[in-house]
Amino acid sequence: MRNKYGLKYKFIFLSTLSVIVTVTLGAILQYFLFSSNPGNTVIYLIMVSVFYIVIGLSAVLFFARIMIRPVVNLTEKVRQVRDGNLDVKFVEEPPPRRIDEMDLLFEGFRHMLQTLRTNFRELIKARDEAEKSSLEAQKNHNRLEAIFNSISDGIMIIDENYSIVASNKNMRRILGHPDMDIIGHNCYQLCNGTQARCTFCNAGKVLESGKPLYTFCTKNEKQSCDEKIYEVHNFPLNDETNGKSYIIEYVKDVTEAVKMKTNVEHARRLADIGRMASKVAHEVRNPLNAIKGAAHYLRSEIENSEAKKYLMLIEEQVERVNGVTTQLLSLTKPMAPVFKPGKLDDPLDRALQVTRPQMMTKNITVNIHRDDLIPEVYINEAQLEQALINIILNAVDANPTESRLDIYLKNKENTGVVELNVRDYGCGLPEEEVDQLFTPFFTTKTKGTGLGLTIVKRIVENHRGEFILRKAGKVGTEAIISLPLNREAHAG
Repeated sequence: MRNKYGLKYKFIFLSTLSVIVTVTLGAILQYFLFSSNPGNTVIYLIMVSVFYIVIGLSAVLFFARIMIRPVVNLTEKVRQVRDGNLDVKFVEEPPPRRIDEMDLLFEGFRHMLQTLRTNFRELIKARDEAEKSSLEAQKNHNRLEAIFNSISDGIMIIDENYSIVASNKNMRRILGHPDMDIIGHNCYQLCNGTQARCTFCNAGKVLESGKPLYTFCTKNEKQSCDEKIYEVHNFPLNDETNGKSYIIEYVKDVTEAVKMKTNVEHARRLADIGRMASKVAHEVRNPLNAIKGAAHYLRSEIENSEAKKYLMLIEEQVERVNGVTTQLLSLTKPMAPVFKPGKLDDPLDRALQVTRPQMMTKNITVNIHRDDLIPEVYINEAQLEQALINIILNAVDANPTESRLDIYLKNKENTGVVELNVRDYGCGLPEEEVDQLFTPFFTTKTKGTGLGLTIVKRIVENHRGEFILRKAGKVGTEAIISLPLNREAHAG
């Protein structure tokens, strides 16, 4: 263990030693000068004074160097540390036999700097680990957010006050606010635009019972005004950290599934009706043929003109009923035609030839507008001719006397279809009746069967095409048949 030797004691010791040495040397010098030449006393006093001054200043500078240099050295090292340099070098010297306050200060500073380096390295390591953890957490957050937003159904989280805590973009679209930040808004305000809660909402029941529930609701989209059917699931979510309860709401668009189910049920009923209609048609046709034959025979045998009129009426009505049974049979027969490459001009020309008498009766002219190049499509000409006859007869019935029909044949290669458009100039269709026109037995005519357009739609769909009936401006109706150009569509 080294002995402690205080700095003040060192200063006193050295100062006393310097005074003794200086006075002794001065006395020896004065004695020597006065002994050798006593007559120059003043000059010798001046010389001795200068000697004392020089020796004193030298001693002060020497002591200052010894005492102040460690302080300056330490101050420089403190400045370097303050500027961020923790790699301050200390000159390694052999330890003195005695130490003072400066030695203790240097030793404490060296220990402090070493501790600071260690703590700084640990802080850097902790910072790097924190940044790595933060980066990984951000990646996980982005990944979860991407998954959350990529779900095709709507998901949102609401609190006990029905305030939205989180939602994905499809939920914002379903609520009708795709570009709005809906966090913090009440869900029912965004859903129905009022301060009243949705009548179908199960969130309150789920909060009370803690059990998931689901229901169905309908909503009109703002952009398209289409009615959508949604399946709404509510799940309870308890946050143990803050003791709050939340609701996870999962909304799935089931419009197409419901429509498909409805169509399947409708098709099943139509199949049952078709089987019954087929049996009825077969049972009715034979008596009708017998009645028609008997009426025709009686008309040739009876001379009474009044009786002949009634017989002719019987034949007309029998023919009308026979036409209904024929359409019923064609509707109930399975369609599995052979498709061959062909142009729409051929069945169109034959259909116009068949319907020419009806058009001549009402003095209707036909204008056909063809694109320069109409490619062949895969069709069954007999079925397509039947569909065109029904469409043209409907257009003739709708048109006033001395009017016209416009028929357009268009090549729409950019959409992959050939389009045939029959436009009349009648009084048009009420919008509420457009969808009903494809329902079997629904008709707006006094003598119609309500099966013509149903057969047309079935034939076009059998060609993997699309049949549209719509209003054409202020007056008239358009009947549009779109058929695919590629053969692979018929194999699907």
